[in-house]
Amino acid sequence: MIIGDYYYEFPQTLPRLEMLSPYFVVFVLLCFFLSRSFQGRLRPFVLFAANLVFLYSFSLYHLCLLCELALIGYLFSLLLIYKKNRITLSVSVLACLAVLFFFKYQGFWKLSLTIPLGLSYVTFKLISYYADVYTGKTKGTRNPIYFFDYVLFFSLITAGPINRFEPFYQTISNRQELEYRDAKNGGFQLMLGIFEKKVFCDYLSDVMSRALNSGLGGLNTLLAVVLYSFVIYLDFDACSNIAIGTARLMGFSIPKNFNSPYLSATIKEFWNRWHISLSTWFRDYVYIPLGGNRKGKVLQYLFIMIVFILSGIWHGSTTNFVIWGLLHGLLRIFEDIILLPFKNSNKTVRLIARPFGILINFAFVTFFWLFFRYQTLDQVTAILQDIAKLSPLSLTEIGLTLNEQVWLGVILVCVLISDILRKHFDMLETYAKTIFPLRWLGYALLIVVFLIFGVYGGSFAASDFIYKYF
Repeated sequence: MIIGDYYYEFPQTLPRLEMLSPYFVVFVLLCFFLSRSFQGRLRPFVLFAANLVFLYSFSLYHLCLLCELALIGYLFSLLLIYKKNRITLSVSVLACLAVLFFFKYQGFWKLSLTIPLGLSYVTFKLISYYADVYTGKTKGTRNPIYFFDYVLFFSLITAGPINRFEPFYQTISNRQELEYRDAKNGGFQLMLGIFEKKVFCDYLSDVMSRALNSGLGGLNTLLAVVLYSFVIYLDFDACSNIAIGTARLMGFSIPKNFNSPYLSATIKEFWNRWHISLSTWFRDYVYIPLGGNRKGKVLQYLFIMIVFILSGIWHGSTTNFVIWGLLHGLLRIFEDIILLPFKNSNKTVRLIARPFGILINFAFVTFFWLFFRYQTLDQVTAILQDIAKLSPLSLTEIGLTLNEQVWLGVILVCVLISDILRKHFDMLETYAKTIFPLRWLGYALLIVVFLIFGVYGGSFAASDFIYKYF
């Protein structure tokens, strides 16, 4: 941490429980056995201790700041429970946003404080809690342990999903018997998340970097841009699977955060399938309270723009994030206007047009990701100029052997097929119903492929999760 001319590094007494580390897996298994062993009144305290250990592993700095934030949030929640009115709600929400704004935009004051772990997600959870207490969707809790467990739940704190209080409270406050299939599926989802990140995502990230740094330009740069769409998707989907699988092992049911988003034919459909917990959060706590679609088309479009611009601002402090949100909002409104006459068109016509819609929508989303990835317009312009060189694609010249080219194709095909399947089926439940020998053969193959390609098969190092820093 840097403050002015002074630098202080907090001592690291525990190995960091990063999601991709073996320490995290051991920690999750330990938490699973303890939380399942101590039911009833002791279970919330076990989870509370686990949350503190997890935060402390990243440093005392993160532990102290987040506990202070949770304590302040708890005091505001009591105030709101005892005095439920718009003034207490507004003060509570503004206090949360003030802390988030201070850390996210501290550069304006020339500060370099480390942003507390998962601050954005903690803030959004607090705001949703306050809003739900105010509207009566939940009675809230006066128990500080329940409140701290919800706000600081280690499984979801680094990169979501953003869960709501009432389902969490119903789980933590009631005795829960261990269900073998549910726990097994949770562990399998955790394994799949690590596999997805280490085997698929990190390899595509490596190929993307080679194509981008080759200096060949043209289709090689275009390949890198397209691969970035897959990288950010697989990265965040893997992180969500690890988080949801971990929560499931602990007995908590967290809704899925992705639902085959790149098979969407419109930007509206895309945002119903991408980072679902964030999309629904903005819908429930920004778009609908503003007026939603109840006040006519003009105001509806204004509210849509506000939501997307706020989403851009939440992601980062650079102008490009605002542009990223603005472009999504404009495309969302444009689609609504253009597609309005076709809403009642023949079903066969819509089915024929859908593949073209998917390709066009993917092209727009991929282009928009440039503003998400790069900090300045000059960098985006340089990438577009590089693509305009029209140099032919040359996988060999960017450093890919024939085997690596085949593996690249295999990964992309696997991603496409798995997205098509999970769009129509609950893949975990479907796989859980397969006969015992085939199911365990699949587990074994997963481990073998992970060891060959994820650990020993590449010259690339595992990268951190992209969304951890938002």
